[in-house]
Amino acid sequence: MKKPEKDEIPLVNIERNPLLLLLWIVLNVGIVLLTYSLFKGMNPWGFIVMIPAVIMSFLTLWLLLNPFAIFFEDKLELKQSFFNNSTLYFIDVKKVIDVKNGRLKIIYNDDDKADFIIYGIKTSHKAVLKSHLESFVSESIQKRDK
Repeated sequence: MKKPEKDEIPLVNIERNPLLLLLWIVLNVGIVLLTYSLFKGMNPWGFIVMIPAVIMSFLTLWLLLNPFAIFFEDKLELKQSFFNNSTLYFIDVKKVIDVKNGRLKIIYNDDDKADFIIYGIKTSHKAVLKSHLESFVSESIQKRDK
């Protein structure tokens, strides 16, 4: 018999930058209006412009409905875009270096280094992201040592 999956409860949500979301919405509305005007004028380019307009509309909805980062009990999910999602398990992380220049630098247990792009996060949430990540990693290290 199959085990029922455990429900993961998000502990902390890190939100996206509202100005970046507003810019994305304005660009999306612009391309949709361009597509509409091309269709209204019976221009065949409307079908070509429609494809990026539909994709951009879907991505805009996805960006509005999903937070940038979600902390769970044992992992961190970074949702930079629909096409670029990454999951970081705390048991694999040894140290969090710093958040600068729009990048989060992490050292894994096997001394590999990774940079995660955090462009699009609220500026006030950068310190929150780092502090929560450091606390979850330190808890994970303490659980490993026991």
